Amino acid sequence: AFNVAGVSALFVHFRGVCLPGLLDGSSSITAGETISDSNQKVIGLTNNGDVFGCLGVDDDPNTSYEDGPDILIIDAELFEYANVAAETTAAITISQNNFDLSVQNLTTDLNNPTGQSDWPNRFPASGFVYVGQELMQYSSKAASSLHIIARGVTRPSGPATVAAPHGVGEFVRAQGRLKLVERRQPTHNDGFVDDLGGATTNAAHSVGATVQSPQTYLTCRNRMDQTVQSGPDLVTSRSRCYTRLEPDGAWPDPYTGPILALANFFYHNISTGTIDDGVASATTTTNLVTDIFGFSCFTFVENELWLRVTSTTTVDKNTTNKSFGEFRISLYTNNTCAPPAVSIIGGTDGMNSSTTPLANQAQDTDGDGCTDFQELSGNVGTGGLRDPYNPHDFFDPNKDGSITTVDIFGVAAKFGATAAQGPPYNPNFDRGGLLPDADGIDSPDTALDGRGPSVWNQKAPDGAIAIPDIFATAAQFGHAC
Repeated sequence: AFNVAGVSALFVHFRGVCLPGLLDGSSSITAGETISDSNQKVIGLTNNGDVFGCLGVDDDPNTSYEDGPDILIIDAELFEYANVAAETTAAITISQNNFDLSVQNLTTDLNNPTGQSDWPNRFPASGFVYVGQELMQYSSKAASSLHIIARGVTRPSGPATVAAPHGVGEFVRAQGRLKLVERRQPTHNDGFVDDLGGATTNAAHSVGATVQSPQTYLTCRNRMDQTVQSGPDLVTSRSRCYTRLEPDGAWPDPYTGPILALANFFYHNISTGTIDDGVASATTTTNLVTDIFGFSCFTFVENELWLRVTSTTTVDKNTTNKSFGEFRISLYTNNTCAPPAVSIIGGTDGMNSSTTPLANQAQDTDGDGCTDFQELSGNVGTGGLRDPYNPHDFFDPNKDGSITTVDIFGVAAKFGATAAQGPPYNPNFDRGGLLPDADGIDSPDTALDGRGPSVWNQKAPDGAIAIPDIFATAAQFGHAC
């Protein structure tokens, strides 16, 4: 029978859906040019220059976790970008044609500080705009409107869009234009607020330089559990992934670098699916759908796009063989992720993931006393919901494999001790506070934010034993590996 149980090293790579084209004749960038939130640079795009998949617009920053400014790469430099955007101030019916589209500046866009508003100056005198997912052509621009002359226009990169009704407050995005809001962005987050690793270098970017989403690389430890039952067997998967962007490549496994911020969607996610272990062939496939807190369809851009994360892996009957598969993030215009998808991230160019079973299934990569298999389980009492790369998330000061009142009182007894003062300070009794999530923020905005809501997801000792250290130990009372 087929078997997918155990812990594997998992590698995934994919490129995002922002594939706008080339810098136009007015958009070259010098190495010394200042680009910041208060000194933004608007770039124009040629070679079709379709910004349909460029989703860096923050319409409601307090309620969504994935709708903010995004990252693109020009040559080997990473930039934070956002759309040149406004919003509708009147509803549009499906039958309206040759009309004035009423617009105003975005009312809740964090990327429009004083003096940096997009409307009306950053919109061309004539051109094309996306209203939601529909592309429209306009012939002129007034103080508070665009004169629409065509609806349901075919995207520069295809296919045709569809005329649809639109409400008040919908995104109106300038086609063929983006704004850069920060430059020399990092390839990864080292796990400390405002401490970003792998910063890219300021460089000159000439007319014709390619502008696109960077490749994303995930280095993961993945645990799969197969439940034998009648018919196809149930498969449950949990992963812990570290992320790095192009121009850097993937992290090695076993990972030897700094503890990183916890990546959105990939921290202790649960993927569920089936494997048909009754087939007689040499190989079969597992099909998994990511499920976090009971949801499998997630907001990507508030009120605009939703996504579903899926993976399909071909496995054989030899449980020690490397397996290959396709990892996909599919985007939908409905909140149930009902087909068809409007864009697919990853998986479209063939196999973009691989899993290699660990030779030693009892391996404890980070040396904290909990095996990788235990840390990737859902049982916190036996070491689960932790990170097999983080030696600080099982807070067991006396290293006896279980967290008891002895450990809690031991940390409390050293309250106030510092590394600078020496004994009784001991780093085994110290932690550095919560890891931030992938955007470098300690406190999550929503329940689906990047870090799992677990007080034991801690950073390395900070040199001072304080009240948060006592709480971090007490929160793990009774946990044992």
